[in-house]
Amino acid sequence: VIYLASDVGGCFRTIDGGDTWKMIHGGLPPGEGTTQIRGILAHPDECETFLVAAGSAWDKSHGIYRSDDGGQTYYLTLKGRFEGNDWTRAEGTILVADPDNPVSVYAAPIGTGIFFSPDFGKTWQSLGFTGSYPRDLVIDRSNSQRIWVNAAARSGKDTVEVNGKKIAIDKHGLFVTHNAGKSWESLGDESPIEMVQDPKDAALLHAAFRNVPALRYSRDYGKTWQAYDNAHIFPKPGDARSDGTYAALAAGPDFIIAAGHGGTFYRLPCGSLNWEKLPPPAINEGSWYAGINSGVERHFGSALGFIGISPDNPDHWLFTDWYACYQTTDAGKTWNLTIDGIEMTVLHCVAQDPANPLRVHAGMADIGYFRSDDGGETFPLWGRHLGISSNIKHISVCASKSSRVYAVGPIRWQWHANQTFRSDDGGSSWVRPAQRGLPNLADDGGERCNTICVNPANPDEVWLVVSGTVKPGGGGVYRSDNGGDDWKWYSENLPETPLFRKDIWVSGPELAVSANGAAVAMSNDSGRGFVLDPATGRWNELGSLPGWSNCVIADPLSPDRFYAALREAGLFRSDDGGRNWENIYTGPAYAVAADAAVSNRIAVTDGIKYLISDNAGKEWKKINGAPPYRHRRNTICFAGNRLICGTGGSGCFWTDLNEVNDSPLPISGKTAFGLKLNTAGSSEGTDKKQTSDSKDELIKNGYMEEGENVPAHWNLQGGANERKQWARDITEYATAPASLRIDVASGAAFAQQRLAGNPGGKTLEWNAAVKIKGEFKHTQIIMQCFDPSWKQIDWKILGNFQKNDVWEKLSNRVSLPENAYHVMFGLLVEGTGSAWLDDVSVSEFKPAAADDGTVKSQTTPAILPQIVAPDDQRLHFNGRWDWNDKSAARAAWSASSVKIRFRGSNLDARISSSDRDAIQVFIDGEDRGAFFLKDRKVHRVASGLSDSEHTVELIKRTEPIWGTIRFEGFALDKNAVVLQAEPRQHLLLAIGDSVTTAYGNEAPGKESKFSPLTQNGAESHAAYAARTLGADYECIAWSGRKMSPDNTIGEIWQYTLPREKINADFKVMRQPDAVVIGFSGNDFSGGAPNEEQWTEAYAAFIDALRNDLAPAARIYLFASPMTWGDENRAVIRRYLEKVIGLRRQTGDEHVVFLDYPMQNISADGVGADWHPSTATHRKLGNILVEALKKDLGWKPAR
Repeated sequence: VIYLASDVGGCFRTIDGGDTWKMIHGGLPPGEGTTQIRGILAHPDECETFLVAAGSAWDKSHGIYRSDDGGQTYYLTLKGRFEGNDWTRAEGTILVADPDNPVSVYAAPIGTGIFFSPDFGKTWQSLGFTGSYPRDLVIDRSNSQRIWVNAAARSGKDTVEVNGKKIAIDKHGLFVTHNAGKSWESLGDESPIEMVQDPKDAALLHAAFRNVPALRYSRDYGKTWQAYDNAHIFPKPGDARSDGTYAALAAGPDFIIAAGHGGTFYRLPCGSLNWEKLPPPAINEGSWYAGINSGVERHFGSALGFIGISPDNPDHWLFTDWYACYQTTDAGKTWNLTIDGIEMTVLHCVAQDPANPLRVHAGMADIGYFRSDDGGETFPLWGRHLGISSNIKHISVCASKSSRVYAVGPIRWQWHANQTFRSDDGGSSWVRPAQRGLPNLADDGGERCNTICVNPANPDEVWLVVSGTVKPGGGGVYRSDNGGDDWKWYSENLPETPLFRKDIWVSGPELAVSANGAAVAMSNDSGRGFVLDPATGRWNELGSLPGWSNCVIADPLSPDRFYAALREAGLFRSDDGGRNWENIYTGPAYAVAADAAVSNRIAVTDGIKYLISDNAGKEWKKINGAPPYRHRRNTICFAGNRLICGTGGSGCFWTDLNEVNDSPLPISGKTAFGLKLNTAGSSEGTDKKQTSDSKDELIKNGYMEEGENVPAHWNLQGGANERKQWARDITEYATAPASLRIDVASGAAFAQQRLAGNPGGKTLEWNAAVKIKGEFKHTQIIMQCFDPSWKQIDWKILGNFQKNDVWEKLSNRVSLPENAYHVMFGLLVEGTGSAWLDDVSVSEFKPAAADDGTVKSQTTPAILPQIVAPDDQRLHFNGRWDWNDKSAARAAWSASSVKIRFRGSNLDARISSSDRDAIQVFIDGEDRGAFFLKDRKVHRVASGLSDSEHTVELIKRTEPIWGTIRFEGFALDKNAVVLQAEPRQHLLLAIGDSVTTAYGNEAPGKESKFSPLTQNGAESHAAYAARTLGADYECIAWSGRKMSPDNTIGEIWQYTLPREKINADFKVMRQPDAVVIGFSGNDFSGGAPNEEQWTEAYAAFIDALRNDLAPAARIYLFASPMTWGDENRAVIRRYLEKVIGLRRQTGDEHVVFLDYPMQNISADGVGADWHPSTATHRKLGNILVEALKKDLGWKPAR
């Protein structure tokens, strides 16, 4: 068990030595201070008990908390001031245990002195030494009466406030007590950054200083300090991230370790005064540090703050770094990044994409812009190399054109916002508009712009607030009508005083703009509010606000509606363009979000409680749970049926909105405010309600007036007739005279109608009323889009219905793909019971000056009646499949596939994943794209095919780390005919690491994160070669695996399901005709491995392969195309040639070298984390194709 503290992100715990971590600060009191941890200490015997020293320089004092249950609950045992995010946070330790009696602990809070606890923090005794700013505390292991304190000098800070009292800070330097605090002695004004006692000689101290020499020793308990004998090996201090800056020391059983911020480690053997510089280590960071260029921008060790050495293993070291924790078990030769579960990023904002329910834009401090395309689960797109800077304060997405996104942040990297950014591709790339007409926004002395807003209906109209005194050419509101290149001061009638915030931290947007030209400005610093009169272009001030604004937004689906979170005064809503406001939630409100895809749905939070309303604030329901980071700076947005929360120190979280408390919360004690009377300039004006220029109906018989037994113009799809019925019901309806009723005994049914005309590329407005009675898994309004050949190109969930025995009415808007030709609209139900549909209308929406409220999602297509079981002998499977479950076949390895041959038009696949797999679809040999296994089991993989013979193959894109797929069969039309799917003539087997499994091959660049979205095993070099030559293909590959000595492919290759360790039965498996093996990228990443050991391990693996599976196959060995440099590649080839030689000594003449070249990034691009792109894979695949043609006589596929 290891506990870890962070400067802004709370504390973490691991029970597996650091492989995975869990946030454990959710039980601390809410507030910024309790997530800024200055010290953490674990009990020596009770692994569930630990102490944390918590506090912030910008929040009230906290102190030391103790937990006895692993971080589920805490209680305060010592009040005091600690500053977890101050400038000394990476220096020293202020919460330590007595080396001889670790239950006795010492703490050094700011100002109030040193404290001692004999019972591990339950009770405390003062040892004096008030008036200091401690940064390091050391207890003499030979005499616990002797204690050293390193007190930092605080420039310009002579006092500190602790528990409401001001305390003078008058001590700085190195101090010691020899009598447990009865008296203290100054040892000099220069204070070490960090100090450790020699493990052999108690009188010998080692310390790091800011001044040269940076590392020194003392033989007289710290009275005097000398340079080491070989001090010349240490670089001179440079910037804070250079090797010459040292902030961490650790003592092992017979050595001392020191580390510089450049990531270089030094070792001092006991009894020596000459440091040893450790050679550059192998660094295994995986894909976390996306975009970091080796040798150009290296994070490893750049913010190194702590080194720990395991008491059980002197070769096991750990150090903390910038957002990170590294570990080594070989005394610094190899370091592994171990941060699974650690997240301490600070989010300024999160923003919804109204056209894509899975897309979330995020603006972060320090590291800039990120984007998620899976509903907030991962954020693979990082803006660092996309034209946008770090520290993104605010993001605004245009509702009518969601590809247009605006943001504000620094010109370079600073902690302020003085640059606007624009994206025309949904955040994939950014430009910096010219910003002509804006005031001075220079880094030095310029103003700042923390809020940017795009008009929901006009992507080129963007608004900005600028700090400073409001005047032409100064502070105020600015507007651009050409995407931010040219700006005009738009602040007439605003008071000539500073209004808008200059500081970037904590507060939310101060300006909101609606589609009809209305705008509201609320100053976070002055507490004043203003409303723009669109008719006159003048601002009018609101009356006295009941609270100070922290966030104001416009409802993108209701042009006259605004919401304002007025902190402790609650949440307010205006329905008349901002002129009058009503209190709709009386609890604290610091952030509010209005769903851009679902009308009237809003959420509010104070960073502790999260509430949702489906009727614009008339009723509220509490969302169950909350992120562990509980602070008013948290920000929120919607993403499909999820709420996203960006925290101020623990990253981004999401929750399913089905998980809410159904009991409405009472709202009482409402207040209201509105425009000031007799304000200069008119406050009158007509309400500008959103109107539609056209209401041409695209649906027929939406009120079910026509028809006898069933409604005219509608039809029903689903399972066999005996499982479903439908009718025109004249006894139950939302509006007379009738409704459409569906009765389902089991399974699914889809009542649908094709929309009139060709609505492709248009925005549609729809309405529907639904009532259900029974047990339904899904009750959804669905829209399916097809091209002219009836190939399905999109499907959308437009609305969900869940209430039993009541009519629910929904309305919204949806944008269709440009190539949508046939569009089906209707009600999908799955379960048991009855459902009614009524009051349906669909028309083209033509806004006068408003957004389109686009919704885009996936849904379950209609179920087809003829079932083909997974064990049907007419199907053909490639790869390793487990059949222990009689109802399904399961596969984990990349490129595992199932093939069906049939005569018919439509095909469904019943397939799911244990995690986040993806499937590539080939129809008649043509790649038809992919679908992702997240929320559904039934997938429409082919539709509208010609009524002839077809072959469909489903291929697992993803490797085992993304999950195990479960295939439960196919479904076809009633009259479809299933034919025998035959195996191909040859079988190619590929074995390898990330290159073979196609790690990140479809990523747009090296900065992209590896995910199921970016991996396509059907397009690896070997898969491409097999397809080109008409061969079947099998892949046994796992990213990060080696041939030797650890984490080897030999440990897992024999499994059918490697994560479950289910063995393959080689006796019944098809033997491959050729095998291609690729290992070297991971094996040689830290330098060349032991040649004899590695080559013998490789030869032994081939021997096992021969004995178990491939006795006669041609085997090709290749070197990783990711290995750079002719010299390095020559070494790897020498190793592989030696392997081939060892095999030939056994008489095996069919193992040969396949000469794959180094990837050409400039010509072919690069995938995630520098891995080969699809173009590179195809070039490599062509080399393999030629080898197979030449050596084995394989022929290209016809």
